Amino acid sequence: MPTVSEKRPTLEDVNKALDELNNAIIDHTKWVASWSRSAICHTPISDEYRSGRFSHECKFGQWYYSAHHDFLRENLEFITLEKLHDKMHNSVHRIINKISSGKNLPASEYDIFLKHEVLFATALAKLRDDLLGLSHSYDYLTGTLNRQAFFQLLSQEHARIKRTSDFCCLMLVDIDHFKRVNDQYGHKAGDTVLRYIADFLNSNLRPYDLTCRFGGEEFLVCLPNTTVGIARTAIERLREKISQARIQVADGVEIQITASFGISLLSADEDWSIAIEHADEAMYQAKARGRNRVVVWKEAFQE
Repeated sequence: MPTVSEKRPTLEDVNKALDELNNAIIDHTKWVASWSRSAICHTPISDEYRSGRFSHECKFGQWYYSAHHDFLRENLEFITLEKLHDKMHNSVHRIINKISSGKNLPASEYDIFLKHEVLFATALAKLRDDLLGLSHSYDYLTGTLNRQAFFQLLSQEHARIKRTSDFCCLMLVDIDHFKRVNDQYGHKAGDTVLRYIADFLNSNLRPYDLTCRFGGEEFLVCLPNTTVGIARTAIERLREKISQARIQVADGVEIQITASFGISLLSADEDWSIAIEHADEAMYQAKARGRNRVVVWKEAFQE
């Protein structure tokens, strides 16, 4: 899983990678079946199986050497695939050349191919498991992180600020009068509003900021390397933009919403769960003061 400081893939990125990997696995399975049939049944063997360099040109190779998101290219199992794929192709190249020249194929030669194929298939399975695990760290309605994944990364960020004494803020945002949207326009409209807010946050925050769907209409955001003053200024802009937006929830139906924001500082001296509680308390202070506003936890209770 990427660290807090890295740009995280979106759920769409992960699902796209999964789909492409599954197609590549199918193409590889067809490739193995095709050359094995030619070898066993003594049918004409295509030139594609004679070249050791065909590992770059087969369908799996075309997928592997195409452009990929950083989270996939930097995955250890993905990196491992290159050498395993080359070794398997070289093994097939030797087998095909022996068969084509009329020589007997020793069982040991075929065993070498099987060894490489098993290692390759195992790496593919592990890579697919990694991507599936990553996809399960998202909330499927909004595409934001779920609590489990967010808490894991927040724990990493907390450990980092303990080492570096850097600043980090948490922001809890709650959509005002969200129940009215569901009651008046239906739950489909409510889902549209939730997706809009999630997309809005992802588009207006920095690539390494973390957004989590914390509750029904609540989103929790981690803002690394951010002081309370900087957070307040940035979030005031977000609050204003949200209040001015018009969201289409049905054909010909647009609504406007507002949101309340609570800010807290992630302290190196306290557990990160305390910072979440403080952000939650500040957000409820924003609600109590009339909604559609930003409140910082410490200032709220000093007042």
